Amino acid sequence: MKNLKKRLLVFVLSMAMCCLLFEPLTALADSEIVTPIEGFDPVGIEATFNHTCSFQNKIELNYKITANLTGYEEYWLSIERQVFSGSSDEYTWKTIRLNGSFDGERYVFTYDDIAAAEMGDLIRAKLCARIGDEVFKSDMDEYSVKEYCRRKLGGEKPSTDPDFRRLLVDTLNYGAAAQIQFEKNTNNLANDILTDDWKQEGTQGNPALVSVNNVTTIGGKTAAVANKSVSFQSGVELNLYTTYGGSTPGANVKVVLNYKTTSGKTITDTVASDKFIEDVKEGVKRYRATFKCVATADFGQPLTIKIYDGSTQISETYTYSIETYAFNRINDSASKENFKALLNAMMNYSKSANVYFSKQQQ
Repeated sequence: MKNLKKRLLVFVLSMAMCCLLFEPLTALADSEIVTPIEGFDPVGIEATFNHTCSFQNKIELNYKITANLTGYEEYWLSIERQVFSGSSDEYTWKTIRLNGSFDGERYVFTYDDIAAAEMGDLIRAKLCARIGDEVFKSDMDEYSVKEYCRRKLGGEKPSTDPDFRRLLVDTLNYGAAAQIQFEKNTNNLANDILTDDWKQEGTQGNPALVSVNNVTTIGGKTAAVANKSVSFQSGVELNLYTTYGGSTPGANVKVVLNYKTTSGKTITDTVASDKFIEDVKEGVKRYRATFKCVATADFGQPLTIKIYDGSTQISETYTYSIETYAFNRINDSASKENFKALLNAMMNYSKSANVYFSKQQQ
């Protein structure tokens, strides 16, 4: 009997020790499931951010990020950007997810939703990657178009190209003029970082502008371009307000714009009727076609505009340019001074871009 009791006691103690020993070992094994995969850090992603800006068709902030994402199932760039309410300092954060590509060395992302009045807005970014249900992130990167210009004008490795430096200064002046016109974050103007010396490197005074507003008539026209305007989005957009003799444009109607760039390349863009935006002005129904194809350096280039129904031209042939729009509005006594200042700054920006990019293509 004594031996039986002793054996039972040993059994009970053994089972208790098993419970104490094996439960924490199981928990430790669970926590280690994600660690053996080579190339990723279960705590966070080590990433080095490099930035460039583009000023060709639109304002773009480009990210080139060095990181090791071996073993992850997908990756993206999480963007948070300031959104200001009016001219005050008050803002909220807008979150955007950007997909990118790998160029063999770095992960590349482009953020192109930056209007002229938003050059100084802070943009925060984190490189994110996922494996299973786990998402890992890099440290926060903070940048802006304004900061890019500052570094290129006077950072550790400033540009020594006088044409590029003029473009940077004119870009910031254009951004500040847009902020004033649209009353956006006016306590933090894009050009408030310019030193007296830097200001002298930009274009001095207002540009000399030329109008190319011509019309070539055709017989039997049933459509017309009734008006034109410009929008100041991430790129400057040309709006054409078309009419169709009181009728609704058919399914085969389209507005076609073509022009030759300063480098000699022919650009053709088409807006079909299903992309028109309907509006009414003074009782007349109009259909807006918006074109985003005109590069910054080409604001002075003549644009040829026609309206077609299928392959048949149904409007006169219009010759116009964004510079023509600026010329007309600056010389319009009804235009307000802040708007005139914006148009002059926009054209200085365009002409500086023309000089700089023309040189790059030689």
